[in-house]
Amino acid sequence: FCRKEILPKTSRNSTFMSFFQTSKNLKLENEVGDLQKAHNNEKKWSNMKKTIILSLLCANLFGFAENLTTFSAHFVQTVVDDKKTTIKYNGDIKAKRPNMAMWNYTNPVKKEIYINSSDLVIIEPEIEQVILKKVGNTIAFFEMLKNAKKVNNELYKATYEKLKIDIHVKANKIDSITYLDELENRVTIQFTNQVENQKMDDKVFTAKIPADFDIVHQ
Repeated sequence: FCRKEILPKTSRNSTFMSFFQTSKNLKLENEVGDLQKAHNNEKKWSNMKKTIILSLLCANLFGFAENLTTFSAHFVQTVVDDKKTTIKYNGDIKAKRPNMAMWNYTNPVKKEIYINSSDLVIIEPEIEQVILKKVGNTIAFFEMLKNAKKVNNELYKATYEKLKIDIHVKANKIDSITYLDELENRVTIQFTNQVENQKMDDKVFTAKIPADFDIVHQ
């Protein structure tokens, strides 16, 4: 016959305590994981907020250039932190009056950002995700740039929320934008191959969202 083994009481207590401790550790790990996830989400939102500001900025660069109706260029976005660590992003930008813009990041990550009036769409192919967001009224931002202070023929200064923005112009074309973000990172967007007032279809600023991507509303 089969004899059922009964663990000694001390062994049973030890097993119970081990199980309890394991459960406690798992709960703690989950809590830490939730906090880390919240931190990552906050950091991601902070980065997205910068993206929104940049999109609004380039959508409304026409504020101080009344004769500018469209703008396209290649860009290099450089971010330098307080430890002099540098990250560079490359891509292309298209913008059209009054408040439409499309950023196409190609390196080191692929990302497409569309802004049309108050609607923002961010497509992230590498994680198969799309972020949809209302960014509110852009008129105040447009007016801010329209009233940017001219320092000289090559430099305009503007302020938006806590950002102090330098807009550099060369040969009457937008050359670069520089500002310090909320983390004291210096962000510079350098434009090349600028084309102004070229005919541009509004469809350029309509995002084509893949059917199988996750949709996140914010």
